[in-house]
Amino acid sequence: MSDEINNDKPAPCGKRQWMYTNPNGADVTFFGGAAGSGKSEIAVIDFCQYVRIPNFIGIISRRTNPMLKGAGGILTKCKRTFAKEFKNDPDYTFNWKEKDGKFVFYKREKQIDGRVVLTPISEVYLKHSEHEALIEEYWQGVEANLIVLDESLQYTLPMISYIMSRMRNPSCPQVPPKLKLTGNPDYRHFLRKWVEPFLKEDGTPDRSKDGLIRYFQMLNGDFFFADTPEEVMEKVVCERKDVLTFTFIGANCADNKILQEADPRYVSWLKGLKGVDRERLLRGSWYAREIGASYWDRKNCPELDFPPNYSEFSKIVRVYDLAGSLPTDANRSPDYTASVKMGKLKTGDYVILEVTRHRITFGSWLPHILEHAMRDGRRVDIVIPQDPNPSAKANAVSLARSINDQGFHATTKRSAQGKLETFKPFSASSQIGVIAIVKDCGIDYWNKINGDNEFFYSELEAFDGTRRSGESGHDDVADCMGLAYSYLASKIQLGNSFLHGIKATDLSNKSGLLQIGR
Repeated sequence: MSDEINNDKPAPCGKRQWMYTNPNGADVTFFGGAAGSGKSEIAVIDFCQYVRIPNFIGIISRRTNPMLKGAGGILTKCKRTFAKEFKNDPDYTFNWKEKDGKFVFYKREKQIDGRVVLTPISEVYLKHSEHEALIEEYWQGVEANLIVLDESLQYTLPMISYIMSRMRNPSCPQVPPKLKLTGNPDYRHFLRKWVEPFLKEDGTPDRSKDGLIRYFQMLNGDFFFADTPEEVMEKVVCERKDVLTFTFIGANCADNKILQEADPRYVSWLKGLKGVDRERLLRGSWYAREIGASYWDRKNCPELDFPPNYSEFSKIVRVYDLAGSLPTDANRSPDYTASVKMGKLKTGDYVILEVTRHRITFGSWLPHILEHAMRDGRRVDIVIPQDPNPSAKANAVSLARSINDQGFHATTKRSAQGKLETFKPFSASSQIGVIAIVKDCGIDYWNKINGDNEFFYSELEAFDGTRRSGESGHDDVADCMGLAYSYLASKIQLGNSFLHGIKATDLSNKSGLLQIGR
């Protein structure tokens, strides 16, 4: 192979694998879906068309080091693939540098005296990104032509955002920088949003859309996608050269001829799976999720372009779920301090006005809440959750008292039921369409996302009352939603005609037997 990119490189496995290896493809490519599609193998094979190009730098990343170098991991696949590629090549060879965590590729150059000198020309690194908080430390100073995140759904949005900034290598202009992602479907992951335009109604890949080009750029900590570069330029306010391209290739086991020949029973094993796993791993469905996730579905809650006027509400509340830990090596994904601002309209319907989350320590609770309170105004009630143990109760009361001292109305509230039972009334009202959500009302301070509801939509749809580990397993917002709804629903709202009747009969609330509003 020459030093130039070979656009006619034959497909290593099949049509969709060729689409993945196409050097003229999108800036960012997601490959995969179902299990057994040969994601990792084709990711390694792809490097073979570049490593003979001077100054090329590639990176293959997995979330943890054992995933890279453990039995059957990326390192093993790389050694096997590169050995096969260079077995009969008289001009090029390679070597694995354990200490540096990289493959170095050499060109054999024959000297006048007959000696053969190995000249290094390119490198492929194996890199892990285990701790999210250290992502900048892991990747700072890195420059690469081709970056592959194998099993990319193990990465968070901030991690992928930062890694994308490493897509550059001025020393090798022959190879335009690209990021390639592989992985199996997960409804709760933000990448589902990226691939949805490529899916059928049931969440499986639409094969006719494989390789379709979409356009995107960063916007307020998230990514804005569109069908044309002009839409991106208008929304993000950027130049045409700054607009990036994205595509999705939905491969499955049937596309991997090598696997079918090597292990014809693999498909039978996938067919033997049950429920969600079968839908995800055999059919590649991004909409497959646990039954518990059906407690809430975003399609049941209409989005409002603008919040209603305050005069249209009978009551507004902001409810908190408090947490006081920051990420550590021992706990990389601690709970968030979340809040939900929800109002009940005079019509009896409900509107979610704002949803926030942040990771802060105990000492930051009060200034965090007061910042919201000053923005919300004194008409918005503040609810502090109250745990049953005496110490937590005392802390909640003390916090509420400090808030009240600043001229706001704060109270403590303890849920008399479990998480799921508290959530169910909110869920039921959502299903009948009486809860609306203000569009782009989500603020994720920790992950620097402003004006995007996806993070709490995903959490609510995944919530089933059980606690899961990892970034996709949080229930902080779900807790706030259930408590906010119960707070508003418990307030007695009386119509004008009824209030007129009370006045006519000279009844009053002096006895405390009747409570109107608060």
